[in-house]
Amino acid sequence: MNEKDHDLLVEINVRMAEVVRELKEMKDNFAVKQTDHELRIRRIEQFGAMAIGALALAQVILKFLV
Repeated sequence: MNEKDHDLLVEINVRMAEVVRELKEMKDNFAVKQTDHELRIRRIEQFGAMAIGALALAQVILKFLV
């Protein structure tokens, strides 16, 4: 193996290490964003359930008043 091949292999190895590091960072960022989105969706679902319950209660109260 000559010097150019060795240098090229070292460069490829360095680049692959950078790619692996960036993929790990992307994976970590995705996990954080996914957790954040799941929390937001749960809050929206909970608010919707409370709103439906409040509207049902209001309907029952108005039904007896009218």
